[in-house]
Parts: sequence; structure tokens; C-alpha cells
Amino acid sequence: MGEGRKLPLNEVSFYKFLCSDILYTPKLVDYFQNERYIVLILERIAGSALGACRNDFTIQQNIDSKDILKEIKKIGKLKEYPEDINVLNRDSKLEKYFQVIYKELDTKTRQNTERLIGTLNQNVKLVFSHGDLIPPNIIKKGELYYIIDWEWAGLRPDSYDTALFMLFSGSPLQRLSQFDKLDSCRDRLELYRDVILIASREIKNWLEVKDFPVQKKYI
Repeated sequence: MGEGRKLPLNEVSFYKFLCSDILYTPKLVDYFQNERYIVLILERIAGSALGACRNDFTIQQNIDSKDILKEIKKIGKLKEYPEDINVLNRDSKLEKYFQVIYKELDTKTRQNTERLIGTLNQNVKLVFSHGDLIPPNIIKKGELYYIIDWEWAGLRPDSYDTALFMLFSGSPLQRLSQFDKLDSCRDRLELYRDVILIASREIKNWLEVKDFPVQKKYI
């Protein structure tokens, strides 16, 4: 099965486990699949997404990031999920990304990144993770936040969803400067390790689409 069909099926299986008093998600009403498509029918949430598209790097002005970060922490408290769930190994992922991006890095960054391979996954605490927690995947309805699009869910470091959301909800460099102000229950070293992985992935993604004119508005 191709990756394009596997991801929606992953999402179907995750929605069956996401009924929880801990977290707000739309209910899976039904789904349909054939040889070409998989369509999920979800409960309509009468709210507004926190962002318009993936690379806006912003959230609605009336949103307090601290409220969202509290919701993000709840994701890792979910203890039931499919047995065949994907497990992230930061070292193997970084090594894979590095093989693609190393020529684009300056000498110092390239050497430092290469030295980190093999060190990012030591003594890591893995929890249930959304995996793509960008502003468009969070819907605000009244005082509640609903999280959608669970196809990338898996087991990841406790810090991963927080790091990803922070990087995509404002200027990445500005957001990095705010990591030290996060509450003490978040391990800052783990956040920075996730930032390295996420940044490497985004560089890889950019290199894969930069020469396609139709993709320029998304870079």
C-alpha cells in the first residue's frame, strides 16, 4: 500500500482511540475507501482554525499560546492507541535527512549536525503524539480547542508536539527565544533536539519542491 493511502487509514484507526475526556477531537462519523481514494467523514466543528495554511507562521491574534500548550500536553496523556503505531527514532530520522541536506549547510552547521547523529534519542521519554500540530490543525470553538488531522500520529518524544507548534505559530527564530520561558515541566534540551530534527526535515522538504513553480507559494 502506498504512503498516500496508508496515512488516511492510520487516521481512521486513531480516531477510534481518540474518544477521551482528556482531549477534544471531532468524532469519526464514517469513512469510505476504494482502490484510489479514502474519504473520512468527521463531525463538523463550528469554529475557526488557528491558522490558514501550513507556512503562515502565525496564529489568530486573540489566541494565548499558553492555553494551547496546556492542550498539547494532554495529548501525551493518552494511553490507548493501535498496537502497530509508528515510533519515532530521532537519530535515524536525522541521519536520513542529513544525507539529503548536508550539501546545503555551511561547514560549521554541517559538522555540528553530523556530530549530533546518535545522540538525540538517548534516554528519551516517548508518548502519544499528534505529529503535525500546526495552527491549521487546531480549531477554536468558544473556549475549547479541537485537534484534527491525526494521520501522522505516533509515539514521539514528550517535547515534539510542543516544539512543532511553537515553530509554526510565529517567526521560528522568535519562537526559539521563547523556549526558556516555557514552564518547567518541559525539558528544554529535548525541545531543542526536536527543533534540530524538524528544521532538518523542513530543509529536506524545501529541497524536494523548490524547483517546481507550482509549489513556490508554499515555500
